[in-house]
Amino acid sequence: MSGPSTVLVIGASRGIGLALVQQIVSVSTSHSLMVRKVKTYMPNLQKQLTCYPSANVYATARDVAKASDLQSLAALNRGKLHLITADVMDPNSIKAAAAEISQRTDSLDHVIYNAGILRGVGKNILEIGIEPLKENLETNVFGAYYSAVEFTPFLLNSKFERKSLVLMSSNFGSIALADTLFQLKTAAFGTDFEPTAMYNISKTTLNRLGKELDQLLRPQGVPVFLLHPGLVKTDMNPFGNIDLKESVIGIVDVISKYSVATKENYVGWNSINKITANFKEQLVSIEGLSDPEISTIRNIGSHRIRNSSTVLTRNGEKSLLSSRGLFKKVKAPPRDRYQIITQHEKDEIICDDTNLAFERTDDLVVVQVFQQGRTTEDKQNMFAALADHLSTECGLEKTDLVISCVENKSEDWSFGLGEAQILNGKL
Repeated sequence: MSGPSTVLVIGASRGIGLALVQQIVSVSTSHSLMVRKVKTYMPNLQKQLTCYPSANVYATARDVAKASDLQSLAALNRGKLHLITADVMDPNSIKAAAAEISQRTDSLDHVIYNAGILRGVGKNILEIGIEPLKENLETNVFGAYYSAVEFTPFLLNSKFERKSLVLMSSNFGSIALADTLFQLKTAAFGTDFEPTAMYNISKTTLNRLGKELDQLLRPQGVPVFLLHPGLVKTDMNPFGNIDLKESVIGIVDVISKYSVATKENYVGWNSINKITANFKEQLVSIEGLSDPEISTIRNIGSHRIRNSSTVLTRNGEKSLLSSRGLFKKVKAPPRDRYQIITQHEKDEIICDDTNLAFERTDDLVVVQVFQQGRTTEDKQNMFAALADHLSTECGLEKTDLVISCVENKSEDWSFGLGEAQILNGKL
């Protein structure tokens, strides 16, 4: 089956949108692409094949003249990447964008709504006022609605077998995960309220909009689905934990495989996003992962230093999480000290021979390894040795074990949760 011939990405001036366009179109290091943020978004860029070799790609920005990174990308793909001005908060602007695209084509195979903002962080919802909620809704929901109205006719005209309308969502809008995310984020931000409440509400609303659109359009051959891109580190989201390239490669793969026959309406960036009541599976779902046997979790809840999931200071002051009762107070560890930090202080076990300390929760054990300068192979060997030790000497099940590795790169000994692997008897 051939690929799509026309793709529209709405909200492509930076972040996920820019990286998504870059992933879709042909990119070669023989061109002088290493400019400004494009290089930052794709630091290890290699010459790659076009994801959709025959596709014309339309990419929108609120102000194309100021979208210099997008312009640089378009200059390398003349005739294939077309830049369109569109302000998603203005229905007339969306209508004008549709009219401009209609001069080139009457059909679109994929419409990807990626525009989004995050407003109202830092105060609880009763104190912050209504304006941040309005701003989030205008871009994250109303813009998606305006876009669906204007671009659905293009999708209905498409003959492509796997055409779709994709709405970029977030697990932050999940009702099923709300309690778990509340614990993680309030601990990370050191607050007693949900720090991104206004954004969460907008994404919950978007999820419902996506469901309503899907019920209407799927019978007509146009599936509408919501896509969680992962907690991606971008300008808007500095506490992300996966890089843009990893996310967009997964996004493109998911979109290319999605069809009317796909039952799931809400999917993750690299898999179907299964939301369950089990805490360990929720932890995996938060990252958009589906394989609990061996998965990678990076910086859960990390927001640089201030909002990192576990912050330890050199003078031994308490971690941010300890204020929520989730993690005990700990001393800043020396180099290569292992420390498992979870919930119940009464379950603490100290293993002097390995300089390891840990605590157990009802669902899983979290191990933090503080160290410097180890290679990937060294880390894997260390993880395996720790897993064996905890299994044989301490009676822990490897299926309940999370090991994270944190490298000290800060003089004040502040850390996030770091890169972790869930071990199930193998690496």
